[in-house]
Amino acid sequence: MIILYDHLIPGFVDLMKILNPTARYQSFQHIEDVSQQDATQVGSLFIRSTTKIDSTVLERFPKMQFTATATAGVDHVQQELLAQRGITFADAKGSNAHGVADYIVYALGTLAPTLCLTAQSKAVVVGHGNVGKAVVRHLNCLGLSPYWVDPFLPKDSQTLTLQQDLQPEAWLATTQLLCIHTPMTSRGPWPTQHWLNEQRLSQLPDGAVVICAGRGETLVMKALLKHGERLRLVLDVWPQEPFIEQRLLAVVDLATPHIAGHSTLGKLRGTWQVVNAYAKFEKQPLPVTQQAFFDQQLQGAKAQLVLKSKLSLDQLAQSPGWFDLGAVDKAMRDSAQKQSIDRQIFTQLRHNYRQHPEIIWL
Repeated sequence: MIILYDHLIPGFVDLMKILNPTARYQSFQHIEDVSQQDATQVGSLFIRSTTKIDSTVLERFPKMQFTATATAGVDHVQQELLAQRGITFADAKGSNAHGVADYIVYALGTLAPTLCLTAQSKAVVVGHGNVGKAVVRHLNCLGLSPYWVDPFLPKDSQTLTLQQDLQPEAWLATTQLLCIHTPMTSRGPWPTQHWLNEQRLSQLPDGAVVICAGRGETLVMKALLKHGERLRLVLDVWPQEPFIEQRLLAVVDLATPHIAGHSTLGKLRGTWQVVNAYAKFEKQPLPVTQQAFFDQQLQGAKAQLVLKSKLSLDQLAQSPGWFDLGAVDKAMRDSAQKQSIDRQIFTQLRHNYRQHPEIIWL
């Protein structure tokens, strides 16, 4: 049987061969390019968010018993179909949480010279899962005291409340920093699709910073275009991703190609989680520690940045080893000047991204 894996999952074969050195491994760039003959011999499949698992894929891999995505998000996997066919599924929830929280810090530090945020500024984090919790911790380290809200958690555990419809919340009118880290849901009492609509954006005060590094589907294109000039927009995800219109880029202050969770350690953590899940599926112990795997993959390369807590935003960018997102923003804008950003260009920008170091606070 073949163990099929996305070629961009870092360290995958190195770790798997410790567990099963004699297995037949095969990589892919696009799952549709796997031959039908090979597809019928696939027993396990490891993907990233760029591969969708649906009925078409499952029909091509009739002998598959285990599949995993080395990503925190699972929107691209129809888990109910896997369950119906008795296929074990695993993901890498939480693996990118630290990286996304670091992205928020890097974004604020990059824009610091033109921001008016202080310790007294009201910051709100929408979504308090693995990522949201990490963002709250990082904002506390910056000296901010963020509020947080999450419609999927008990109301009495939250510092704010959300409306059970698309109407704006009163607290938006005094919010200077809004960070959105929700999953994408279109059904149920709390749909997050198109959450940041015209009504909510219009409530935010002039100059408020809006950072979206969660799901592009929570955004509304027309609303962003209308309010982009008076707000400070930081977008890592996009309403029509991977297609990005030049007119939207023109009103965004910092633009990046869905790379917030792309830290070196975050990606390696995702690899570790799915291989560890596979080891449990096979009922075999994984004979190596996570730290040993990290050390072998990094080989001394610097993957962390040490920062002092309570630094001002202006001081952040002066820290040795600081990661400036301005170069990433420039690469996107340069690409858009030559032609509109499409799937191929967006994918290339993501692949060329030099992964940011994870932040350690003193």
